[in-house]
Amino acid sequence: MEVWHAGSPVRLARRQQRLILGILALRANELVSANQLIDLLWGDSPPRQARAVVQTRVSELRGVLSGPVEAAVRLRTRGGGYLLESAPEAIDAQHFLALVRASRAERDGKTAIRTLRQALDLWRGPVLGGDVPNELCATLCQGLESARLTATEELFDLELGLGNQQRIVDELLATARVNPARERLVGQLMLALTRVGRSAEALSYYDEWRRWLADEFGVDPQPDVQRLHLSILREGEGEPNAAPDDPLPVAAPEQSGGTFRGGVPRLLPPDVSDFTGRTAEIDRIRRLLTAPGRTGVAVVAVTGPGGVGKTALSVHVAHTLREDFPDGQMYANLRGPDHRTPIDPAEVLGRFLRALGVDGAAVPETIEERADLYRDLLAERRVLVVLDNAASDDQIAPLVPAGQHCAVIINGRTHLGSTFGAPGLRLEIFEPGQAVELLGHVAGPTRLRAEPEAAAELCRQCGFLPLALRVLGARLAAKPHWSVAKLSRMLRDESGRLDQFSYHDLDVRASLSISYAGLSPAAQRLLRLTGHIDLAYTDSWIAAALLDVSPTRGETLLEELFDGQLVDVAESDPVSGSRFRLHHLVRLFARERADVEDDSTELAAARGRVFGAWLSMADRAYRAVHGGPYRTVLVPAERYAVDDAQGIRPAEEPVTWFESERTALAVVARRAAQEGHAAACWELVNITSPLFQMRRYFTEWHELLVLALDAARAADDRHGEATMLYRLAMHSTDRREFARAEEYIAQALEIFATTDSLHGRALVNAFAASLSRIKGHEREALVRYKEVLPELIDARDWTSAAIALRGIGQIHLNQQDYVTADRYFCQALDMCRLGGSTRLEAQVLFWQGMLRVRQERFTDAEPLFSGVLAASRQLGDLTGEGQALHGLSLCYQGLGQVERARKALHTALVLCRQPRPTLLEATIRGALADLESTAGGRNRSTDPHNADTLRSVD
Repeated sequence: MEVWHAGSPVRLARRQQRLILGILALRANELVSANQLIDLLWGDSPPRQARAVVQTRVSELRGVLSGPVEAAVRLRTRGGGYLLESAPEAIDAQHFLALVRASRAERDGKTAIRTLRQALDLWRGPVLGGDVPNELCATLCQGLESARLTATEELFDLELGLGNQQRIVDELLATARVNPARERLVGQLMLALTRVGRSAEALSYYDEWRRWLADEFGVDPQPDVQRLHLSILREGEGEPNAAPDDPLPVAAPEQSGGTFRGGVPRLLPPDVSDFTGRTAEIDRIRRLLTAPGRTGVAVVAVTGPGGVGKTALSVHVAHTLREDFPDGQMYANLRGPDHRTPIDPAEVLGRFLRALGVDGAAVPETIEERADLYRDLLAERRVLVVLDNAASDDQIAPLVPAGQHCAVIINGRTHLGSTFGAPGLRLEIFEPGQAVELLGHVAGPTRLRAEPEAAAELCRQCGFLPLALRVLGARLAAKPHWSVAKLSRMLRDESGRLDQFSYHDLDVRASLSISYAGLSPAAQRLLRLTGHIDLAYTDSWIAAALLDVSPTRGETLLEELFDGQLVDVAESDPVSGSRFRLHHLVRLFARERADVEDDSTELAAARGRVFGAWLSMADRAYRAVHGGPYRTVLVPAERYAVDDAQGIRPAEEPVTWFESERTALAVVARRAAQEGHAAACWELVNITSPLFQMRRYFTEWHELLVLALDAARAADDRHGEATMLYRLAMHSTDRREFARAEEYIAQALEIFATTDSLHGRALVNAFAASLSRIKGHEREALVRYKEVLPELIDARDWTSAAIALRGIGQIHLNQQDYVTADRYFCQALDMCRLGGSTRLEAQVLFWQGMLRVRQERFTDAEPLFSGVLAASRQLGDLTGEGQALHGLSLCYQGLGQVERARKALHTALVLCRQPRPTLLEATIRGALADLESTAGGRNRSTDPHNADTLRSVD
């Protein structure tokens, strides 16, 4: 490991400095966590102060790299890890990989040779100088060492193809001797030796190497090397001698003139011994690939997100089909050594042709000729081809044989196979039971049976992703002294959770990085910002706000994330469009990338836009319920305009919108509180409070109210504090906690008295009047209603004025002044219609129905309650439904239809039941008790002398 600047070496005094810088250089432009560095430096035996040592060495490196060197590379600390920012040419390893990729794209052989020579000249020894502290660090270096040997083999192929065997034979001999396990090098050496007239040396080398292979691994040479050996022997027996520069055939035709048949390739990787689940998927793939009466090649495309087990499934199924395809099974990983660049199909065809018995020198130059020869060789054979990690149909197309007896399994992260008419099979994450089973296979079932709850929690923390489960299972297997609960506790800190999903060559972060690298810059930015906000679900209007683009553009980028298998479709509607879900490990990865790649100013701006978009959508839902900005306290918190044409429009379907967004709404409110956006937090909670109340989500509502109250107090936002106290009073009243509600009212009034919000104070006074009425203090309530009514009308808050008028009518109804009560109910209806509040209008109609019940005009009351029920169901108002059903039950009892009354009350009870009693639930339970006790007689609720029921329901 060396650092050079301006032609001179930069001294790194300590070995740990060189190792840390080397590791960061191998992972250039990627975040490496402190935990990963500790594992790579010390393995399973880190010193007690390992983190402090790493911090010290990094600090020393910064001092060394400061100044002119910093212009080329920059060492940063990000989110509990370290990042070495660099251009590819500044680090030899990255420069080498870039040059190798360039050589593969080059069509001119001589230019490709020069490029490969330039790449290999960058090497001055083994990776990190061979100074690796443990097996884990050695694993990190192996990939680059393997890429060097592959590049060397490609160079020798090109030289042999141009007849340059004389120039490379000695270099090839030295390389093959130090890398005897690379059979491709052995074949190249034998071919070069034969071409330069050293056939005896080629045969001697083969014999020596064959014995070494048998002693070391217990295997024979691959068929293509054996055929090359046979060809050289035949040349010695008097067969025509090939000119030194002519291609040497791998297998000469028989003397009788028989046609070329080639070998039987067996290229599948080993099957997974502990393969788990996927029974239905396996059966389907087998049926599709072996269906009788096929007229063409059978192709199946397996897709899914990274880490879901596509490769394992494909290879496992291929092994089960070996008897069905006796002429061979071929396999190719179509992803390059850097895990990002797709392999050129021409290169894969070359490998396949050699596996089928075609000599390397006889492989055609162009991809078209290679594809023709490949299809010709497989035309009458039963061969199964597995194409792993495919990038696109264009990459796959030349590799699909034409013979009707062949079959192909494709897998990849993008949607594949449509151009071949291939049926698709999308793999999803495991079910909980399958996840526990896989974890048990890897870690040992006895350990999981001993800790079933911890095992279930560990699977949940993995998100039931097979790769993550396998990583954690391997870690448990390697640490027999760890409990399952210990590993689960290590995963509780989300900021470092992805660090735990890495073990040797199994790495969830690396898997996600591959998918991420395949995105456009705009889609990458959308993923990062979505993770930063920590949203599990998203759709086009949220994407538009995050990026400050049109919803159409946002939807296009979400579809790109879907195509890249980084989001799933949670739900789809032909009108409202698609709603997408992020796996929680993808969210953690996206959040991590945002911390590394995005400026804090831009992140703050994106958060502000999202908070503003949520407020805009919530405003529309509120107006749909209340007809306008009534019955609430508003502040000029910044809104972000959302296109009306996109998404479920809350103005038309407020409850549908609320139900789909409720969980995300809570996340956004909490994030706004965390980021110091107190006004956005409390106003979002304030304007969605009626929806929480309507849908009976009292526990969630209370949690958010307390959160918003704390945020307002922390920001010294008196307006917000008073508003949340007002909403808490409403919540406490619904829960029949009247004393606590009165405390909240008193606090809210005291604070509003110090602000300039006359409307806020009037709202609280109006609600205080309603609380007095509910408690039975009707004279006090009447005075308060009449005092506050002019203030509400002056504020043009028609909805709140309608509530006050309705309350006055309820009091007169309880006092049996039916004429006055009806007059106030009619005035309340006028106000409702002026404000446009459909919900409140239904509530007033309910009370007009109760008035008819008191007057024993049951046939007049029934259509009123039926109308309230229909309106409430259309709006999704569970409270309104419960009240309407209660009213109908009173009508049915008055008409002598006791069974219908009982059914209506039971239905209402199901709608309104809560873990803790509410006003409405208590009223319905009381009505049921009355109904059962009278055994068909008149219910107390219809008795003109009983006011309890009428008083307790608002």
